[in-house]
This record gives sequence, C-alpha cells and structure tokens, in this order.
Amino acid sequence: YNNYLISRIVTPKITTVDLHQQKIMEFAANALVSILEGTSTREHILNQLQDNEVLSSEIIERDSVKKR
Repeated sequence: YNNYLISRIVTPKITTVDLHQQKIMEFAANALVSILEGTSTREHILNQLQDNEVLSSEIIERDSVKKR
C-alpha cells in the first residue's frame, strides 16, 4: 500500500496503490498558507480539490498479480 520501496524489493514484487502523498502534502501546505494569508477561503480550497486530481490514486501492478 502506497507504493513503498519494499513492494519493489521483495519477491514477487507486490502490486500496490500509489496515493501520491507528495502531491497531497504540497496541496495541503499551500492551501493552509493561502488561508492563513487571507488569499483563499475554505470554500475555494474545497472547489480546487473537486476540480483537481490531487486525491487520485493509482494501482501499480507488479509480479504479484496473476496474468490472465
């Protein structure tokens, strides 16, 4: 889960989900700063989240998935 390095090291390589934590943390930090500076509102941030793919995830298929 979350595409940790161990999922690529073990045998078989493990299928995982990448949550894009770095993007989420950057978005959250920028949102907090903009709210504190008064350049954005909570509602604006929520609208950005709905329009943005920041909270999307990605399945990373590796050797642990049975090929059909």
